[in-house]
Amino acid sequence: MEFNFETPLILRLRKIAHSKTVLWCGILFAVYPILLGWGLISSLLSNPTLESLIQISSRFIFFILPCISFFIIYISARNKDTVLPTGGFTAAAILTLLAGIHIITLNLYYGAFGIAESFFINIFHSGGMPSRYVETDFFNLNIVYIVLTVVLVLFFFTLTAAFFSAASVSRNNKPRKFFPILLAIVSFIVFAFYLCYIAQYMINGGFEDFITMIVRVPQARVSYTLNFIMNFISPTAISFLCGCVGIGFAKASRRIK
Repeated sequence: MEFNFETPLILRLRKIAHSKTVLWCGILFAVYPILLGWGLISSLLSNPTLESLIQISSRFIFFILPCISFFIIYISARNKDTVLPTGGFTAAAILTLLAGIHIITLNLYYGAFGIAESFFINIFHSGGMPSRYVETDFFNLNIVYIVLTVVLVLFFFTLTAAFFSAASVSRNNKPRKFFPILLAIVSFIVFAFYLCYIAQYMINGGFEDFITMIVRVPQARVSYTLNFIMNFISPTAISFLCGCVGIGFAKASRRIK
């Protein structure tokens, strides 16, 4: 049943959909496609290779999908002259689902020598490229790869389910709290994972190396700072804010007593 007026339940859902938390999720996800777009242009102008173009383009597509989804939700909830549309949540869910499928494709294509390798180097080799991999290194690398793949897929699929759940609440005016709560749990697990990642990075001396590089190599300050934001600051903030979005959707979907 499609409601032509806004019940208290739908009003609460609109409030979280048009909140600064959702807006900041979109902004933080936008950091990646902006920087990757800049990297793609630089690669095209300097030394374009098919492999680098495919890698940058595929990651650009991956990050632009959730970025657009959060902005769609925020913008669609802005117009208070009409009933909160379900199309914004549904479109966001579809885009996020595509992002989840895309991360599986990327991981299958690059294997452990993709996103997992950057984590592995920072965790086990103090942020520096090891001279060679030994058998234990490959074992640890595969563990990081498996954990990252499972966590990322869970994150994007629970985000998808939470968006579909919000669309159902808006359409049927019935509370749906399970998937938003699941999103909050998964997001805060990712947040804790990144906190451990940052702590391990600092223990291994990676942060000291980062400071040393931006002090001694002035021409590399911008690129090193941007990489630090992309690898540490943005994903940590995104996972925390997505957890807050999940809590917000769950609170918005509670029953009226």
